[in-house]
Amino acid sequence: MSSALSGVYVDLDSLLDTRIGTLAKLGGNELVLNVLKGNYHSRQDDKFPGVNLEQYKALYASRDVETLTLSTLTNVMWFLGKIVTELMKQALVRPFHEGVRVVLNTYPYQLTEEDQASMKGILAAKMNGYSTAELSFELETVYQSDAELTPEYCKLNFSAMLMYNFDHWLTLHQVALTQLPMNEVTLYAPALYHVHTPTEEQISELKTRFHWSPFEALEKSVNGGVNLQLMPVELFSIVKPE
Repeated sequence: MSSALSGVYVDLDSLLDTRIGTLAKLGGNELVLNVLKGNYHSRQDDKFPGVNLEQYKALYASRDVETLTLSTLTNVMWFLGKIVTELMKQALVRPFHEGVRVVLNTYPYQLTEEDQASMKGILAAKMNGYSTAELSFELETVYQSDAELTPEYCKLNFSAMLMYNFDHWLTLHQVALTQLPMNEVTLYAPALYHVHTPTEEQISELKTRFHWSPFEALEKSVNGGVNLQLMPVELFSIVKPE
């Protein structure tokens, strides 16, 4: 896949709010509306009021095409446009850079060719106009598990990556990232606690000892392996109505 086009990786769980889709499968629109009334756009973990955590986790782990149909676009679409715009500007002044390729990973969803074309169509419509006489803009879909997204592969193909379930990927490739760092790749992910949500006392102790928040500590812990940038969870969430 590697070429003179700067690669941008995004997965469907970033582009679409499949948390909302999962909640809709679990309890319908009423549950979704109740969750959205809370701190959904500023939450620090995927634990929702009035929702059984184990039921939610099991349903999210088995998310499918039905989940996608119940999901909505996130603010990542807008952010993706910013990344592409910046890479296009860089391509104009860098030798051997001919444009940008956006790679949409549809894993773990079993999409038909028609479904894949529809997803590409949505992206193409939102990003219409990037191709110019000087530069190219391409869209591609792939189906790759976290295991297949090795540091070697990512380093070779991407300048930026957007990944919702980043914790699993980091854990899987922790050793490989020390052997083959990919510092030149920026990994944008939500500032969420995926395994353990620290108490206020633990957060305060960390800030007192190191002057870091837990999310800053996580970013620094992988520094040298990948340029991890933890973003507000609102970016990876359903777009708020005007």
